[in-house]
Amino acid sequence: MHDGLLLGLSLAVDGSLEITFQTTAKKKLHMRMPHLVALKGDNFRQGNIVFAIRLYEKSSCPHDLVARAYGYSKEEAAKYLAARLSELEPGDWSLVEVQESYGCELVALSRGPLCDWSLTTQDEAPIS
Repeated sequence: MHDGLLLGLSLAVDGSLEITFQTTAKKKLHMRMPHLVALKGDNFRQGNIVFAIRLYEKSSCPHDLVARAYGYSKEEAAKYLAARLSELEPGDWSLVEVQESYGCELVALSRGPLCDWSLTTQDEAPIS
């Protein structure tokens, strides 16, 4: 996805988040995250060039990314992050980080494992 574009974000009534990307080959991809818990997106612009997309589950997720998803400052993270992590720990949870070359930097946290997410192409065909 390097040098692709982040085209849009859509929040649904059911609590899911859909992120729309476009590859360098001009193919649209839709990533759907059910059970959104926290979302932080900064600096959304007309052109949002993706450097990398990183996916994490539970203990593999860096705590600073969880803090960013909640929008915590360093001081707030020191005060509140442990409680937030303990709320998440009993079940599965996952996080996506979209690192930017230009434009929007995004961190989104959801309940449930990565296998609950879906990725489809422009014609809605699932990607395996």
